[in-house]
Amino acid sequence: MTDAAAPLLRASAVSVSYRNRAGEERLAVAGVELAVNAGDFVCLLGPSGCGKTTLLKAFGGFLRPTSGTVTYKGAALTGPRPEVIMIFQEHNLYPWLTVEGNVAFGPRRQGVARAEVKARVDELLEIVGLSAARRMYPHQLSGGMRQRVAIARALATRPDALLLDEPFTALDVALRRRLQAFLRQTWSRTRTTMVMVTHDIEEAILVSERIVVMGGSPAGIVETIDTSDPALKDRFAPAFLSLEARLEARVGGAEGDELPPGATEKESAAPLDLSDAKMVREG
Repeated sequence: MTDAAAPLLRASAVSVSYRNRAGEERLAVAGVELAVNAGDFVCLLGPSGCGKTTLLKAFGGFLRPTSGTVTYKGAALTGPRPEVIMIFQEHNLYPWLTVEGNVAFGPRRQGVARAEVKARVDELLEIVGLSAARRMYPHQLSGGMRQRVAIARALATRPDALLLDEPFTALDVALRRRLQAFLRQTWSRTRTTMVMVTHDIEEAILVSERIVVMGGSPAGIVETIDTSDPALKDRFAPAFLSLEARLEARVGGAEGDELPPGATEKESAAPLDLSDAKMVREG
């Protein structure tokens, strides 16, 4: 059973260990305490290797803590859940489906009525500004358009939370700034809970309602900052510049031990289920 009064997601005394190539056990994340309430927009901020993605994977159920617990609505999270969706740097759209087909895929698999699926698709394509591109295929879209489709596809299933792992890293500065504004506007309209990993200080201040600064070795939470003040959404405002300067000084010394490529977590993540994709391709 779940507890309606509990935070949507909570990490309680979460630690994660891994074994390096030499077989030595290393503690990457230690004793993290973090609660994410429904409707929050939280950014996990810090330099590369400070444990941000490790914590995000734990919230998504893709990585089990070595010790401590992660809960979803008060119940222990033992694996990925359809109500909590993770969006990666790569969009992973189905190349054989149009924009409309990609966004409709999730609710169709949920058994949502055809009229409701169409209404959701129409609404989300309007929100992400892609109504005119609904008949296009992923290969016909720019990188920024594909990432917007990925976010719309996730929102179409009406998830409780979106977990975003540096979704704009591969984009140029101008496009990245447009998508930062888009993500903030999307959150304002939908109030879907969002937890986003970034190492970009400006991005974290502009899009979030709360910044969780991570660092140390092993990694943990260094500081939590309320960024809901509208003055912080203007990159030229004195309040924004002051906080940016403070975070630059803070984050500069916050290196940690993220799980490196090839490391083996003590608890392995569940494999991805591609059966739905196979069914669509064959159907």
